[in-house]
Amino acid sequence: MADRKILTTPRGVAKFYHLVKPSTKFDPEGVYTVSLLLEGQEAADLIEIIDQAIEDNLTEIRKDPKYAKAKKIKENDPPYKDDTDKEGNETGKTLFNFKQ
Repeated sequence: MADRKILTTPRGVAKFYHLVKPSTKFDPEGVYTVSLLLEGQEAADLIEIIDQAIEDNLTEIRKDPKYAKAKKIKENDPPYKDDTDKEGNETGKTLFNFKQ
């Protein structure tokens, strides 16, 4: 696996968060999460970093002999998406999901 790097995101708006008390909805042990809203160049820069990390990890996985014969490696959705309001209209911001 590639070396891990610590990254501090730009300042944004937390839309959904479990920072003090972990969410136990899907995991009984609890998971700390935050959905962060960013826009403009800050969002574009973070998307570029995330996409590059995903590609780097896929490159490392493809080098593993047990995956060498795999025709396709299933990829998860990226941890970001366009934000929408209650009516489903795009807000022009990007929602990034983080968890630990």
